[in-house]
Order: sequence, then C-alpha cells, then structure tokens
Amino acid sequence: MSFIEDFEAYASEATDAPQSLLFWSGVMAISSVVGRNLFMRFGDGDLVANTWMILLGPSSAHKSTSLKLARGIILRVRPEIIFPEEWTRELLLKALSEQPHTLMLHDEMRTFFSLLEREYNVGAMSCLTTLFEEPDYRRKTLAGEVTIKDAYITLA
Repeated sequence: MSFIEDFEAYASEATDAPQSLLFWSGVMAISSVVGRNLFMRFGDGDLVANTWMILLGPSSAHKSTSLKLARGIILRVRPEIIFPEEWTRELLLKALSEQPHTLMLHDEMRTFFSLLEREYNVGAMSCLTTLFEEPDYRRKTLAGEVTIKDAYITLA
C-alpha cells in the first residue's frame, strides 16, 4: 500500500469524509513532509511537489476533519514546518528566511484570504506566488534585507 492509501484507511476510521477529501489531505501531508527531497529534473531546475489546494464541499463534508487528521501526522514527523494561522508579511518573510520549508494550513481558506487583504499584508500574495514558482526571494528596504533560499510552501 502507498502512504496515501494507508492515510485514507486510517482517516476513514475517524471520519466519514468522502474518499476524495481524504485522498487530497494525504497528498497535502506527503507533499508537506517530503519537501524538496523529492524532485524531478526539469529544464534548468527541479520540479518539486509543493502543493497548494482548496478542499471544496458542503459544510457537512468534514473538510476540516480530513485536514486535521493529516496535520496530526505531520506534527509527529515534522512539527517545525507548521506555520502559524495568523501572521504579518514581515513575520512571513522573517520566518521563511529562517525555515523556508513550511505548511500553511487553514481550516477555512477564507481566513487565509482575509489575512492577505489586511493593509499590513500588502504584497504577501505576490511574495507567496513568486516563491511557489521560484524558491529564492530577496527583499531589501531601508530597514534591512531578507533573503529566502530554497523555499518550499505547501498551502491548504
């Protein structure tokens, strides 16, 4: 059996969430844990499995439960990669410069998008989308410089 099949079997004992939600929660978990350790050479760089996903379904579909079960496994294996649920752009940049491999997990994606809409987070989405495609990022201001190397962000 694969990890995802094992996760689906494990999670289906704890919830009656649809198999598709369990599958994608398993994909998120494995993507989060393996990071840049799993890659495929592609052109001049590496193609990695960083995953950004939104689980869709009615309120009774147990989306949050599926993600929490996956989060529990990640906490046992790589607790340092779980990013805080609330943050500022400055914290985002500082944290990613120190720990570029991270999981940004939100039970409700509305929470994530509302963070991005806050005035003090202007430019955060641009930074994140840049890091999705390009693992290195540099920002220089009068206050100082932040450099992020080998970023790997999983977003769910």
